[in-house]
Amino acid sequence: MISEETGIKLIGAARHMLLNDLQLIKGYIYMNQMEHANEVISRLTDRLIHQAHLSHLQMPKSSFFLVTSSWFPHPYRLSYSVSGPERNLSECDESLHAFLNLLIQKLDQHAFEFTDNTVHIELEAVPAHVYLHVTFEGQLCDAETMMDEMKKTDLNQSLRWVEHYLTKGKSDNEMRWILCLLIR
Repeated sequence: MISEETGIKLIGAARHMLLNDLQLIKGYIYMNQMEHANEVISRLTDRLIHQAHLSHLQMPKSSFFLVTSSWFPHPYRLSYSVSGPERNLSECDESLHAFLNLLIQKLDQHAFEFTDNTVHIELEAVPAHVYLHVTFEGQLCDAETMMDEMKKTDLNQSLRWVEHYLTKGKSDNEMRWILCLLIR
């Protein structure tokens, strides 16, 4: 259980994000830029829909971690999405939470701070399986070491590597790092 002090901080972070979006909407409406206001409303709506889908996957630790991680500063923009039918993933909640926690720690350590980095985490349910897709775009210091460290992560029977590769971008510093795990 989280402490009251931590709970208040988390509520404050959530309120801050919501107020930022509302300020943007108000500003665009004031400047009569309805198209931009509608874009912010759509982005906010999508985020809330994905939060709802995430909460229906029966994995409270992983869901809480993903939702609250996006509220705090990182050297990248963090987003997540959920696609496909709802599933009960309670059996793998502990191992998925441990993996996500390690991933975010490693990205916080290795992502360059002054570049436009993005991380998108998607939980994709298909008829027979559920996949965790992670896409990092931007700059990592010592990307090969980080990839090796993640590849050596001791996954239990709940998670299995499917894909793990790095592609270079337009410049030598830009890259795209793709991870895919099968959730059982």
